[in-house]
Amino acid sequence: MNNSLNLQQLLFIDIETVPMAASFQALSTTWQELWFEKISKTMPENSSVEEIFIQRAGVMAEFAKIVCISTGYLQQEQNQWKLRIKSFAGDDEKKLLETFITTCNKIQQQWPLFQFCGHNIKEFDIPFLCRRMLVHGLPLPSYLYLHNAKPWEVKAVDTLHWWRFGDYKNYTSLHLLASVLGIPT
Repeated sequence: MNNSLNLQQLLFIDIETVPMAASFQALSTTWQELWFEKISKTMPENSSVEEIFIQRAGVMAEFAKIVCISTGYLQQEQNQWKLRIKSFAGDDEKKLLETFITTCNKIQQQWPLFQFCGHNIKEFDIPFLCRRMLVHGLPLPSYLYLHNAKPWEVKAVDTLHWWRFGDYKNYTSLHLLASVLGIPT
């Protein structure tokens, strides 16, 4: 572990997402056309737009929504680390995002140099959160104002990037990483 990290300044995050509609057929004609335009160049042969919608829409911020945001932080009590976790779940995505922003703002007041921490958060969770905030007309907090940031300027601890050691050829899931390191899940 990197001993230069201040564990009390980490805010662990994870989001759960679902497609914006239950099926491709439930989309309006405009959204069906937009979906086809988005995936047509990468759609595997012998698969349908309906199948790909079910498989992939939930991870594309334009075609999905957040249904759960979990946060956690470490606190040292009597020389022992305690993990505090809070999850916000529901169907009202805007309310979830507002609650998340309020929570992060409170953390920032307590630890001005806090950093987000999680698995694949630089390429998924953080951009997804930011995009969905903009969709709902929510202003981005200063700690998420990253559109001009270079990758090394993004203050986040991403366990996927740590495990890569510069190797960008493959993806390692959090479950696989935990298993390899002998961490129970």
